[in-house]
Amino acid sequence: MIVGSLGNYIFFTSSLYTKTYNSFSRSMSSRWIEHKIIGEKPKIQFDGLELENISFSIHLNRFFKVNVDKEKKKLEAFLKEGKVLRLILGGKKIGNYVITSIGEDPKGYNAFGVPTKMDLKIELKEYN
Repeated sequence: MIVGSLGNYIFFTSSLYTKTYNSFSRSMSSRWIEHKIIGEKPKIQFDGLELENISFSIHLNRFFKVNVDKEKKKLEAFLKEGKVLRLILGGKKIGNYVITSIGEDPKGYNAFGVPTKMDLKIELKEYN
């Protein structure tokens, strides 16, 4: 079952294969200009919206038929190329984003020191 996608990176889950996201968080903020007035409190004026930020984790695990290194390199290529990616979750388009950072946390290794389990922390910024 397809859970969503980030560009052509598909989040998919089944009884034989699992590659999906968790710990999803989205933040929005606005800009305000402060006008100082002598002898009075300042006045503020709405100046617009900032770009949205999204962060989530992806758990990659060889036990769930995921090639950990290959999947990590796909996401790193998006970051290095500055690729604009459409984020779709649950069949709903969230928007266009770029990957601003990828953090990796290996959780297990095989006998050759190659990671077999890894958590990736992905941070996105809205592309406008």
